[in-house]
Amino acid sequence: FELAMRPFIAACLVVAVSSSHVVDLNDDNFEHLTQAGTGATTGDWFIKFFAPWCHHCQALIDRWDQTATELKSGVPAINVGRIDATANKKIQERFKAYQFPALIFFRNGQLYRYPIENKRSVEELVDFARSGYAKVTPEPVPRPPTWMDKQIEFFWHDMEHILDIRKSAATVLVIGSFLAGVVVTLVCTRLCCGRRNAKVEDSKKSQ
Repeated sequence: FELAMRPFIAACLVVAVSSSHVVDLNDDNFEHLTQAGTGATTGDWFIKFFAPWCHHCQALIDRWDQTATELKSGVPAINVGRIDATANKKIQERFKAYQFPALIFFRNGQLYRYPIENKRSVEELVDFARSGYAKVTPEPVPRPPTWMDKQIEFFWHDMEHILDIRKSAATVLVIGSFLAGVVVTLVCTRLCCGRRNAKVEDSKKSQ
């Protein structure tokens, strides 16, 4: 009986996985799919920024799937996505998603952060995406980095590296100069003491 049920169970699992309305996002496909900063022609998006080790994120998985089903089947339909912020640093930096789970609603070039103190029930999440976002202060969506932005970033990174090397070199130079000064002082002191001792000996002999 167990062997006979395996194909049925597998089919159910496939249907369950494929029926999820949550879109997996990453650094490469985020802007292409959401167009959050380049026109928002794909519609509104409610996105969960998560970390695999976050217990709150894990507890939210089923409710986020249910929220996606509710929002995708509504009118107008709202897209729901998720992104592993720990594995997609560019998007994490772009949207300053450092507390997990960070839930951000994107609409018409603006972003609305789900308040941390709010409960995360399916009803409240759906309500936020439908109308509750209007109670939150909007922020302009940061535009995706251009080719020039990346070149400037590389330039500053190189400059910081050069400055670090120079700081290290300057530190070595200062320490080396100090030690050299100490050695010179000791040598001079030794020579002076030697000469004084020699004069004292000479004076004793002459007496």
